[in-house]
Amino acid sequence: MAIIRKFVKNLLFQYTILSLICTIAVSVFVIYVLIQINQNQTVKIHSIFYNEFIESIPENYPEILPALKGLEHIDIHEFEHFLTDINLYPTFNSLKIYNKSLQLIWESRGSFAVKESNRALLKEASQGQFSFEILHTEKLSILNSSFPVFINNHLTGVIEITDIDKKNGSAFEINRSSVILTVLAGGFFFYISLFFLFYKVYQKQEKAYSRLNLSQQLTLHSMSLLAELRDNDTGAHIIRTKTYCRLIGKELKKRKKFKKYLTENYLEDLERSAPLHDIGKVGIPDSILLKPGKLTVEEFEIIKTHPEKGAEVLANAAESLDFQSFFEMGIQIVLHHHENWDGSGYPKGLSGENIPLSARIMALADVYDALRTERTYKAAFSHDKAVQIITEDSGKKFDPEIIDAFLNIEDKFEGISLQ
Repeated sequence: MAIIRKFVKNLLFQYTILSLICTIAVSVFVIYVLIQINQNQTVKIHSIFYNEFIESIPENYPEILPALKGLEHIDIHEFEHFLTDINLYPTFNSLKIYNKSLQLIWESRGSFAVKESNRALLKEASQGQFSFEILHTEKLSILNSSFPVFINNHLTGVIEITDIDKKNGSAFEINRSSVILTVLAGGFFFYISLFFLFYKVYQKQEKAYSRLNLSQQLTLHSMSLLAELRDNDTGAHIIRTKTYCRLIGKELKKRKKFKKYLTENYLEDLERSAPLHDIGKVGIPDSILLKPGKLTVEEFEIIKTHPEKGAEVLANAAESLDFQSFFEMGIQIVLHHHENWDGSGYPKGLSGENIPLSARIMALADVYDALRTERTYKAAFSHDKAVQIITEDSGKKFDPEIIDAFLNIEDKFEGISLQ
């Protein structure tokens, strides 16, 4: 699942899916517009011819006027002149006449049976609006149109005409298929072109980011190493403690309480910030920092200033950035990694969960490595002795939950300490 989530968060994957969706959406829209244009053109061609007949009814076909006025008995022969003329149009199939109240007065049935009249179209026509519906199949095209009839500028009735075109249906289907294939093919090539263009940009960006990230890590390592070397350390302490921090973070993430909080970004920032924890020691005099014996009370008070000195350095660096960076976590670690769970630590005397989680993790990692390492004032402790000392400080110096996580992976700590 972690691999899948990482893949889904990948910028290239996100662009691929987003651009594909956009290409499909644009293609579907273009297809719809072109088909509508084709369809509307078909309707326009058919409707112009019929509309001329409808408008000429009062002058050329006065025999229809009584029907529109709602007479009950109408002789079909009265419409012969009108039907003869309208049948000149090759796709005409049938006609129905309705009065203003949409009561069917008369109808002529064509060679093709059509479905019942669309009442919604008739209602629109009874309000003075031309309306239509069109159906295309592989064999034919059916156009059902409703025309309002005006006599002396007064709406008198509605005439419904059904058009059936055997050729247009197959032609429309062929055109529609061609439009769909053409647009999809064009969209596909457009998408591929954009993809490769973005991929090249993405590769250059990734290479630049990798170089920047490497430069950043080397700079941070150098900054951290400067403080560690002044404390007679080879710099291995930096590598070990950041590894310990990540191990504890990953173990805590298995617990429901920390699962959402300890994201992969959090763990990366934790590992990246951990080496900075003692950067404030660059401000401590060598006479105190390198003293082989026990420190006096006054000297220890000076040592206790290194968290604030280090936090000030990072805070000044963070102020120059206009975005949130891992320095935020670095400041937490540097300032609070000597706080104790019971509130007896320094420099702020914080206790419990008031101490940032990153600093509580760093505190255990720092102490374990200090216990396992030989210093000018002490010999190195065994792994078992270090675990015993740390465990005894559960609830005092250390967060009990972090102690539990540590005990689950102590064998990994031992392996790293021996490298």
